Amino acid sequence: MSLPSSPQEMPVDGAFAPGMSSELPTAKPFYKKWWFIALAVFLGLAVIGGLSQPNASQSTTASATSSSSASPSADPIELPDLVGMRGDQAEASLQGLGVTRISFKDEAGKKAVIKVSNWTVTSQTPAAGTKLPADATITLFVHHDTETPAAAQQTSTPEAAASNASSDKDVPREHRKALKTAETYATQLHMSKRGIYDQLVSQAENFSPDAAQYAIDNVQADWNANALAKAKEYERLMNMSDEAIRNQLTSEYGEQFTAEEADYAVSHLGD
Repeated sequence: MSLPSSPQEMPVDGAFAPGMSSELPTAKPFYKKWWFIALAVFLGLAVIGGLSQPNASQSTTASATSSSSASPSADPIELPDLVGMRGDQAEASLQGLGVTRISFKDEAGKKAVIKVSNWTVTSQTPAAGTKLPADATITLFVHHDTETPAAAQQTSTPEAAASNASSDKDVPREHRKALKTAETYATQLHMSKRGIYDQLVSQAENFSPDAAQYAIDNVQADWNANALAKAKEYERLMNMSDEAIRNQLTSEYGEQFTAEEADYAVSHLGD
């Protein structure tokens, strides 16, 4: 018994039966395959990132430049003369120059300086005219406004008081006031003769040159002892060398002691 013939015949040895397509299936081009597309996307992102990197670098550089320009100037400042000012005025003057490290100390070493507006600057370290960076520490020695100067507390004999009273009548009032002020500067602040004169005629005291000269001619002070006291302040507070102390004592912008007075001070620092 024979089976009915199929309308289509199976291909034999690679031949196709009648009715079958003669075209072979073709593979996708490589540029359409997933791995090529993923690689292309990755390379594209890398190129975009590389192009944006210079802008980020420029932004960082600009930020650094801006920060540098906003930072405080490293240029040194020149200290003004603060002697005679109230504590708050002196503080404001220094802060206007960019100084932030300001130390107030009672010249007598007895009280804590709390409300600086109640105190008056009597000396400063470093001295006026000194050039230094704004981040340096400035020490202001102050006198409480309610205290009586030591010079006014000195007692005298009745005879001396009577003699002084009679002689004072012949001296102008301004001259007498200048002399009392000079005595305070000499006994409490240990200032030099030239330093006291300059202070008396400064805007802080505003005495006339004649009154200031009268005060200097009549004030009783041990100038060597004053120079030594100042030298010890510089040594204790600033650890300055002997030569630096000598220069500060004789400087025109410093204490203005004579060379002999400075030599005495330095030679007795170890006493």
